[in-house]
Amino acid sequence: MLLKLLPLAFALGMVQLSTPADAASAVPERAGDFVAYCTSHFRECRSKIIEIDVAAMAGGLWGKDDITKVCAVPQDVDITDASKKILAWLTNNAAAADMTTTNGVHAAEKAIWNCR
Repeated sequence: MLLKLLPLAFALGMVQLSTPADAASAVPERAGDFVAYCTSHFRECRSKIIEIDVAAMAGGLWGKDDITKVCAVPQDVDITDASKKILAWLTNNAAAADMTTTNGVHAAEKAIWNCR
């Protein structure tokens, strides 16, 4: 599902490869910091959510993870709306603040879309 969107995501600039020059503006590694950062960097946060989901899907397809257990934004859900829901969930779940951004996004997706 997200793998179909990967070429389009790169073409639209939704997912960008990082360079050393980007290090100063890198997306925070902790979910609590990620939420705060997203208030003024929504596009970058939406891209990070896409990146996290694509990595999970790739791990499920080519890695040791079971693809049937990968939880990601459903194909029929708009990524902007999904990103807002994920950020709202992270904001309302204080325990997620100390998680890595990746783990926080996965926890939010599992809770929002009832994945296991």
